[in-house]
Amino acid sequence: MREKYNINRLKNITYFVFILIYGIIAFFAAYVSINTKPTESKWSTEEWSYNRKKPVTLTKEERKFLGHQNLNILPDDIQYKTQEPVRKILKEQNIFYRPHEIFMKPNKLHKTSLVTSTQCKSNFVKLLILVASKGTNYERRLAIRYTWGDKTTLKKFSSELYFLVSKPILHGEENYIAKEQEIFGDLITGSDYDDYDNVVQKTIFGLEWVSKYCNFKYLLKTDDDVFVYTKTIFKLIENLDKQNIEYLYTGNLVQNAYVLREGKYKITEEEYSLKYYPPYASGGGYILNNATVHALMSKINTYSTFKMEDVYIGILAHHLHIKATNQSHFEMQSDDCLFKAVNVVQHEIPTTDCMYQLFIKCVKEEACHI
Repeated sequence: MREKYNINRLKNITYFVFILIYGIIAFFAAYVSINTKPTESKWSTEEWSYNRKKPVTLTKEERKFLGHQNLNILPDDIQYKTQEPVRKILKEQNIFYRPHEIFMKPNKLHKTSLVTSTQCKSNFVKLLILVASKGTNYERRLAIRYTWGDKTTLKKFSSELYFLVSKPILHGEENYIAKEQEIFGDLITGSDYDDYDNVVQKTIFGLEWVSKYCNFKYLLKTDDDVFVYTKTIFKLIENLDKQNIEYLYTGNLVQNAYVLREGKYKITEEEYSLKYYPPYASGGGYILNNATVHALMSKINTYSTFKMEDVYIGILAHHLHIKATNQSHFEMQSDDCLFKAVNVVQHEIPTTDCMYQLFIKCVKEEACHI
């Protein structure tokens, strides 16, 4: 009887100690929560910076080299580690700037979410480059403009570059995007909100824009974390010219890709019922010709979209009996900062400093035009 009493007493003591410890932990957590200042997510480095790795800093010699190339590089005191400096530049030019009423609002003239209705700058463009970019990625767009996407260099080869930008989720960001458009004039905008599930909408409204407002021969669709080796891509375009392909769809070919039903790339059976996707070119960079773009546009409203843009384009091409072909040196699995002269496109570039350093090496090795 006494042993049973001792056992029950021990259980009660154990239960009391457990409750006491739990209470102390809960009190401490509540205290920390109350006394910790919330992070301003709008301005935090974590949200706006693309430096998932330790950022590489450009040396004075590297900046001097860029300056000698007449690329109008930003001053030395501008750091490429967060979006804040770029924001500051745009804001200081006109702190009370407000966008036009029609900016990023649906346009009834279009069958997609396309807002922009301006023409390409040139009457004919041999290679038109569309770069899908998140609205808040100001520094990535600047890095492209001042490196491989320099408009003066591209113009020599009858090429133009534009950025595809959707409506930002955070209120007020459209003011900065509108100001950026006023300064550079190279943004093609859509009225859909800018989130991962709407990535495909950027490509779709981009295709509508080029099909309606540009006279072009070839289109390179790429992303703002990609480096394009201009010398190799212009050589590739010359070779494609000789082949005289009726419907061109080429890049890093993906075949027999299994449809995932779980995780980030989850696709339900209602969205796509088959086990495997048809062949498609990776979204980091692929080339279409004029005929293919117009053919794709004819099917845009026929099949429901889903979040994987490159797969969706592959599905449309498959229904149109347009064959996706493989192109060597469209590297899609690189996350380093190594220069590779044989490449046409290189994805993904981890930092904007890496973009500048690759360009410096590319110019010195005569793999990029200036």
